[in-house]
Amino acid sequence: AQLGRVYKGRIKKRERKQLELGDDAYRDAIEAYERADELAGGHVGSLVERARLLGAWPGHQTEAEKAFYRAMKVAREKGLRDEPLFVAEAAFEFSRIKQMRRLRTWALREIVRVEPERLSAWQRLARLEDGRSGRGEDVLRELLEVRPDNPAAHVLYATYLTNNGRGDEAIAHLSTTIEDGPDSPILREKLVRVAIEQGQLEAARTAVEAMADEFPDESSTRRAQARVAILDGRREQAAKLLRQLAVESESAETQRLLAIAEHQLGNLPAATAAIDRGMRLSPEFSPAIMRLKARIHHDAEEWRLVLRTLIEIQDRGFELDGRQRLMKVRALYGRGMKAGGAAALDALLAGPNPPAGAAVEYAKREGLRHPGKARRYLLAALARQPRSYELLKVLTRLELRDGRSRAALVHLDRVVESGSAGPLVLLLRAEVLIALNQLGRAEADALRAFEVAPGLPRAADLLFSLYRAQGSLDETRRSFEEAQAAGVLHPGARILLARLYAHQGETVKARETLEDLLADQPQMPLVQRDLALLMADHDGDLDRALELARAAEQALSRSPYTADSLGYVYFRMGRNEAALQQFRNAIDLAKDQSEPIPPPFHYHLGLALRALDRNPAAARHFAKALALDSDFPGAEDARRQLEAARSLDPEATNRS
Repeated sequence: AQLGRVYKGRIKKRERKQLELGDDAYRDAIEAYERADELAGGHVGSLVERARLLGAWPGHQTEAEKAFYRAMKVAREKGLRDEPLFVAEAAFEFSRIKQMRRLRTWALREIVRVEPERLSAWQRLARLEDGRSGRGEDVLRELLEVRPDNPAAHVLYATYLTNNGRGDEAIAHLSTTIEDGPDSPILREKLVRVAIEQGQLEAARTAVEAMADEFPDESSTRRAQARVAILDGRREQAAKLLRQLAVESESAETQRLLAIAEHQLGNLPAATAAIDRGMRLSPEFSPAIMRLKARIHHDAEEWRLVLRTLIEIQDRGFELDGRQRLMKVRALYGRGMKAGGAAALDALLAGPNPPAGAAVEYAKREGLRHPGKARRYLLAALARQPRSYELLKVLTRLELRDGRSRAALVHLDRVVESGSAGPLVLLLRAEVLIALNQLGRAEADALRAFEVAPGLPRAADLLFSLYRAQGSLDETRRSFEEAQAAGVLHPGARILLARLYAHQGETVKARETLEDLLADQPQMPLVQRDLALLMADHDGDLDRALELARAAEQALSRSPYTADSLGYVYFRMGRNEAALQQFRNAIDLAKDQSEPIPPPFHYHLGLALRALDRNPAAARHFAKALALDSDFPGAEDARRQLEAARSLDPEATNRS
């Protein structure tokens, strides 16, 4: 046997040096192992090494398979438990590397014969049988016959059913097993999980309540409670439960759920730490954990890690779904690999049922160069999802940019007439109607949207600009004041009234109106935002203005308006670099969401740049603000700032 190892070492050495190997090199090693087997009257270790060598010897894989069978025969004849398991595990590993499906199936059969409690082997065997003959379920039914009292075996069977679109059967099986025995917290937790996946939310809540009664101190119970808390939007409560559970009895699933909770809370570093810990704890590669990891890195815009994670999922033999392929597209663009991103995006859109986000991404990335193609993709996506606001918004922006306002109106009219239009669609149509100078219809749509959702920032902004364009600010103010005196003015209109006061220079009345509204609606981000801006300009209490702006930004973290407001407070505090970052973020968010960039965003960015003595860049943004609207609030100062910035930049003066 030792001589065989020496020969084997020589083979590996020559392979590493990429030297030619003759048949004699393999034959000498194999003969040594055969002699060891003969002398011992059956030497299992030598027979396994002989089988491995035959498999490595080109053209001898069939002999290698037979050699493993012979090694198993000898191992069984010895009557020991460990040696058959050794042969089976060696055969499994060898067959996995060499992609020998029949040998792998045989090896797994032998493993579960010796160790029927090894559920991972049963699971692998079921997968193999499903791929070969579609009879994976028979394997798991056999497991239940062999181990009827093992709760984990029933969980494995329920997982198989749900993975094959038979969630109702999985719930029925788990319920029957719990009722007839064995009962266990892991069975109950699986029942909760499947019920949630099937959309049977009340059944999930009922099952959690039963778990709390039967198994109050079990980690499975607290994990199930955290699942329902995530489902109900109680993310802080879920995260708190899972953080404590991770300390007391850590598991891969606890860390996966904690990653979900932290991710939903926006705690991306904590979510990344949890998912990485979950990967380390997982007994085998988990595509569910890896997909969540990719999503967390995607939302953190860690494009290199997104690509690495998605490529690993593919390398492990798992396909990416449409959403993950879209994440890969964004990561390619994010890494500056534009050609690769465009090719991947075209391939995704050319396939069956691409996600709506793919058409949106194409319009954002390639719409300027290929507007016709972007329009076709958006229309095809809208045909599949006619109520998608994101698709409607991006298509409308594309049509407006290309001077096709009437085409945009046709799409929006169709949605509104179908009765499925929400306030956002109404606001979108109002913008198109303004572009067509149909201000009366635009006002009607904006008012309808405002009544339904007065807290929408764009609703108040659009109405205010409409009243200003129509010259009806005084009339609107009187109407609002009468309703306010009668106590029937709703919160959104009170915000508008405060803006009217501020626009007309009555800052004390504006402040009082917003303070009263904040007392009634302390968590209304739009009130916090407007009050922060007012205080930053007129009150002088910049610390409170910052507190309000941060609260609004936290509540509406993806809103370009709240980012701009926070930046303006920083600017008034003299924190110009922080202000600059927020103003740029506001413009980026508006672009990402296909929103028109309001003139004040460029104006504010110009102010921060001027304060940092970056006059050429400041002049460009003042000019952009005035080009968008020469009469926006702040336009007069923008003109003054533009002239001052240009006077300090001789080249700009010459160009002008």
